[in-house]
Order: sequence, then C-alpha cells, then structure tokens
Amino acid sequence: MRQLKNWGCQTITAAQLADVIQHGGGLPERPVVITFDDGDLDVYENAFPILKELGFVATMYVVASYMDQPNFITTDQLKTLAKAGWEIGSHSSNHADLTLNYNLFYQELYQSREIIEAAVGVEVRTFAYPYGRVDPTVLAKTRDYGYTAGMGLGTSTTHSPYTIYYLSRREVQSSYSLEEFSALFPWNTQPGEP
Repeated sequence: MRQLKNWGCQTITAAQLADVIQHGGGLPERPVVITFDDGDLDVYENAFPILKELGFVATMYVVASYMDQPNFITTDQLKTLAKAGWEIGSHSSNHADLTLNYNLFYQELYQSREIIEAAVGVEVRTFAYPYGRVDPTVLAKTRDYGYTAGMGLGTSTTHSPYTIYYLSRREVQSSYSLEEFSALFPWNTQPGEP
C-alpha cells in the first residue's frame, strides 16, 4: 500500500468507478479500486488501519449471512468503514454460485442488499459475484435488481457501459514481489512517468 502511495495512486470505490463509466466525469491520474470479499474480520483489524493511515479507501463486499459471525466483520465495524469513506457492497446472502441455481436470485441478490442496507445504514450499489462466476442471466438479474455494477475477475483495465456488470479485478497475493505487483498496472509505476 505504501508503494501505491509512492507511485501517486489514488483510491476510488467501485461505485465511483461505475458512476464515471455510466455518466462520465473525471478520475484521478492513477486510480486504483481496492476490494475485499466476504467480510473477513482481518480486513478491519489489519487492512483498514493501513489504508486509513495512507488516506486510502476500499470497497468491502460482504456476504450478508457472515456479518456478526465469529472471524467476520460486525455491523458496527462496517459502519466505521462506511464513515471512513469505504463502500459497502454485497457479495450475496450465502456465497452461492448463482450460475448453478437461478431460484436463488431473489435471496442472493435482492435480500442480501436489503439485509446489509438495514444493518449498516448505507446504500448498497455494487455486487461482487461469488467465485467470479456469471452468465448472461446472472448479469441481467444483477441489473434488474438495481445494482449499478457487478465485480468479476479478469485482467481488463478498459471498461465501458457494456462491461459495467462484469468489471475486471485482479487478485493480489501476499507472495507477489514488487516487480510482479507493478506489472499489474496499465501505466509505468515510476513517479513522474506516464
């Protein structure tokens, strides 16, 4: 995270990115969207203090049934993240692969958002697909249930309104060297260079 700061990166939330894609507007010169899935407690205990110190925000995708469970984030902690500028998004109700059972759409897409919004007191605007798995029906239902964007997996750094329901994300492993990490970015990571 300190290296991101040294490179001149500025963080934005997934919802902010979606707004710019859909409606236009400006982004920082080196925008980075940091996301965390599931709602693990260690994000609050370890990642949040580091990001806060650096003036960074992130998007936390919560599995609704995991909130307030052992080793997972509490609703009060989610409220603290939201007050610090983090986006709180849905990662479903039970982390179900939506491509395997369309009968789960209402519970996993709609009810998860309702539960998180009621518990945390924020608007849930974006959805992260469990396992990154989607098909055309899942994409359509994500839009139909009122989400402004969906987060998947992938390597693309160019998005448009046509990809808004499957924005690419890259997983960053703790074992990555700084060279491997810097190779993930579409720009030269040396300060002052494009």
